[in-house]
Amino acid sequence: MDRRAIARTGLLFGAVSGLFALAVQLIGFYIIRDQSPWTSIAGAMLELLIIGEAGRVTGRASGRVAAGVWTGAIAGGVSELINHTLQDVAFTYSPAGQAAFHALNAVERAQVSDPQYIALSLLVSVVFLIAFGALYGGLGAWSEARAKQP
Repeated sequence: MDRRAIARTGLLFGAVSGLFALAVQLIGFYIIRDQSPWTSIAGAMLELLIIGEAGRVTGRASGRVAAGVWTGAIAGGVSELINHTLQDVAFTYSPAGQAAFHALNAVERAQVSDPQYIALSLLVSVVFLIAFGALYGGLGAWSEARAKQP
């Protein structure tokens, strides 16, 4: 499997997992009108399941675990980038997000409006999901490459 196929698979599965996780979190936010840790956990679980499947698909096609690791890392980064950015945009422009923003005190409002905080938060979450995406992608590829069906 060549590098373009690995990148293509990572980008496709990353976009799909980012949009699904975003949908879970936004639906949960609009139903309960607050950001619940349960919707974040459900969204993250869905992201990692899809990223693991990306690694499994790549592992089946290439027979190598390393291809699954790279695919998972790409998918994790793209997924979190999509999820984090679109979630911020949705919360900023929605009435429920505006209400949650106005419920914050002055220090919290200044913190979440600070561009350095936003950039650092995005960087940390993307780096962590790249690492965990690589682990889940590698695990998916390992399960396919090592435990082939007879």
